Amino acid sequence: MENSRKARTKVFQKRRILSIAKKLEIIEYFDKSKLGLSDVARELNLPRQYLANLLKDKQKYRQYVSEGRNIRFKNRSVLRKHLPLENAMKLFAYQAMNNNVKLTVSDISNKALIFGIKLGLKDFKACGGWVAKFVQRHKVHVTNAHKKNSSYEPAKHEEISPTQLELIGQYCTKDIYSIAKFGLFYKCLPEHTDILYSKTCRDGSLSEQRFTVVCSANMDGTEKLPLLVIGDEKQPASFKYLQSLPVDYTSACKSWMNWDVFRSWILKLDAKFQKDGRNVLVFAQDYGNLKHTLQNQLKAINLQFLSTPFKKRPFDYGVITELKRSYRHNIVKWSRENYEQTKPRCLTTLDSIDMLARCWTIGVSPETIQNGFKKTGFPINDEDPLDATFHLSEGVEAKANMEPWFDKYCAVDRNVACQGVLSDADILQIVKGEGNVEASCAENYSEDGESREPTIQSDLQTAIEDLSRSLQHIKNVPTCMFEHLNVVEDFFEQRGKLKGI
Repeated sequence: MENSRKARTKVFQKRRILSIAKKLEIIEYFDKSKLGLSDVARELNLPRQYLANLLKDKQKYRQYVSEGRNIRFKNRSVLRKHLPLENAMKLFAYQAMNNNVKLTVSDISNKALIFGIKLGLKDFKACGGWVAKFVQRHKVHVTNAHKKNSSYEPAKHEEISPTQLELIGQYCTKDIYSIAKFGLFYKCLPEHTDILYSKTCRDGSLSEQRFTVVCSANMDGTEKLPLLVIGDEKQPASFKYLQSLPVDYTSACKSWMNWDVFRSWILKLDAKFQKDGRNVLVFAQDYGNLKHTLQNQLKAINLQFLSTPFKKRPFDYGVITELKRSYRHNIVKWSRENYEQTKPRCLTTLDSIDMLARCWTIGVSPETIQNGFKKTGFPINDEDPLDATFHLSEGVEAKANMEPWFDKYCAVDRNVACQGVLSDADILQIVKGEGNVEASCAENYSEDGESREPTIQSDLQTAIEDLSRSLQHIKNVPTCMFEHLNVVEDFFEQRGKLKGI
């Protein structure tokens, strides 16, 4: 009786909380060993039922790693001390994989030592065990330094592979999307064209004047997804009082598109399509070895990559050009109207975003989007009818091209880099959290500080009534315009912004 009581006490004392990293080590050890459950539990000095429950949830713990969650160290003080180093190495490894740069164990070890010294970790040693665990935690692709041809660069083939062509045939044209990104000098006025025309910003310069814009639309041009706009300021002054924007806005160092921004955005789109009960096919730019970690997380999106970097994408055939021309036309119009005012003001980030969203909605025609897909090699039936939705893009080209300088003005940012490799100083600044990293490149720049205060009920009601009467006095207004206005009115009424009309 006394012996059994001691045995139970001993079992209770064995219970302890293990970190995710330790649990993964136990799971990997069990998978590699050919021992039974009881033998492994006895060898690791663990309760048999605890090990059984751990193996039952092994897919959950592996998913934690694939989603990039932080894994706890054995000692929490070690976690706090090494977390900046861990984040710095993660940024370094991900951007190398993003740009198809080969990494070896020696590269990771040497870079970890450099970061360790700069972060004040004098006792840190980037030994082989640490490198192996780091590679396992973050799924870093490591090449063999002794193999000359070891590379994971994408294979060189045509834009659309035969497998992808077969896959396209399984989806409707409205469920096939393409993603493209481009750089935009959103504050550039016509008089600044000669100064900015030759700028590529491959070092991340001029981030206070640049956006990286990501656009996406389906193959028949009937649906344009909201633009993703990447700036360098986390909260521009003109965003004060705002809770919604016509685009998805985010900030990143040097206004560049990076893997974390792309991953967050595509997961948001996946949740939207999943909510709508749709399964779609999306083509995007190749992201090296990182793309495999993302495809397993998508439920409604089948993500495919056009991997050849020297070929044009669907939106390179007129879509981006048409969007930029429409935007530049609106900038010229705004500049002339602002010049005539008694108190001219600066163009704010919010002004630019509003213009850009409007140009994307009405300045790019479905015909242009369809032609882009056709010229890239997507199989589109010429007899398929285009969407009959009302568009205002007709005539924009002719009005905007009244002067010979306009073509050069529209092409001012055609060679602007949208992504690049962060320097060691940039990485360390991010992980240390020194100041506002997103706005670090714009320290000598500030907007005029104008912000839009919330509109009162009477102003909203008067604006809707005036807009309705204005539409009634215009000839041949499509009925969908009145329908859209009714939807807007109902939206404000449901949220208590109108007293009722």
